[in-house]
Amino acid sequence: MDGRLFGLGTDPDADEHAWLLGQAEALRAGCLSATDGDHLAALLEGMAKRDVREALSQMERLLMHMLKFTVQPQRATSSWTISVVNAQNELQDMLDSPSLRRAVEEKLPRAWERARRSAAAETRMDLSAIPAQNPWSLDDALAWTPPFDLPQRVK
Repeated sequence: MDGRLFGLGTDPDADEHAWLLGQAEALRAGCLSATDGDHLAALLEGMAKRDVREALSQMERLLMHMLKFTVQPQRATSSWTISVVNAQNELQDMLDSPSLRRAVEEKLPRAWERARRSAAAETRMDLSAIPAQNPWSLDDALAWTPPFDLPQRVK
């Protein structure tokens, strides 16, 4: 089958959108020989890595705000609460994927260290005043609520 039927003459570096649409069209038509397997595989791997980065970013944000609530509860604001709830909601949606959940659990120490540094900078506390070891598991963090009444999160 002629790859031009699928718009596959497009260079992925010149017009990635058109290239993606052509790849999808060829796959749906069962024309695997018309697809660009190497580029497509690299793109899919990149998408998987992006998902991990996005989940870790949410985890870092969640841990940072949990830390701030813990070390400076007197400075707590509603925006901290909103950040906690939003990060938990985003993570719960993302972590429906068992493999993404495993990736975040494996990288939790890195997320903790980044959250620790961010919390120290934002609170103007010495990094040594913030625990080096993360006291929360992933499930603990997803279930954590600030130390004052909040509406229940929607799962």
